[in-house]
Amino acid sequence: MRNHIYHVITPFSRMENYPVLKAMLDAQRVEWHVVVDEGSAATFPCLRCPRAPELWNPGGWIFNWFIRNEEIHDGDRYSYLSDDDFYEPGFFDKIDARAGEALVVSMNRGQHQTPNPGYPADTLVGCPENIHHGKIGMEQIIVSGKVLRQHRHGRGADGDWDFISSVVHCHPPAFVPEAFVWFNYLEPGRWDA
Repeated sequence: MRNHIYHVITPFSRMENYPVLKAMLDAQRVEWHVVVDEGSAATFPCLRCPRAPELWNPGGWIFNWFIRNEEIHDGDRYSYLSDDDFYEPGFFDKIDARAGEALVVSMNRGQHQTPNPGYPADTLVGCPENIHHGKIGMEQIIVSGKVLRQHRHGRGADGDWDFISSVVHCHPPAFVPEAFVWFNYLEPGRWDA
């Protein structure tokens, strides 16, 4: 039995990844909130959000829309997962043992550099020294519903840093470096199969 209920918010556009992500998240025993823009051809269960305005990062727009429009529970925990990322097995059991309104975990970014610029194959360790722009990703921060309601993703491509920096400034996080998000796990060529 866990201490918390976990919600994973995923802005979704890579339709081919749905079955494998669903299987992984079902095994993790979390509530998954799949959000697509209103023009999506998605046929699986999902929430539909108005399209992002020009100059808005679509993932950030969807994340903020979810916070404004869906019921958020103060004591539950919420995380953001891109539609090609993964959690290691047992991830939520590892973080459930830790107290705190905000948690910072680690992120392994694979074994191979791919053409995706700006995202090397390295590890971003969840630790105080890495709480600065470029050394932490949105997927690494898990917050209570109470905290989630107070903060927003910024408009641009680096808008995740707006959310992260605001959260850690107002709510000193607990660090769980032994729990890993697998960045771009479904990106061809980044991870050894």
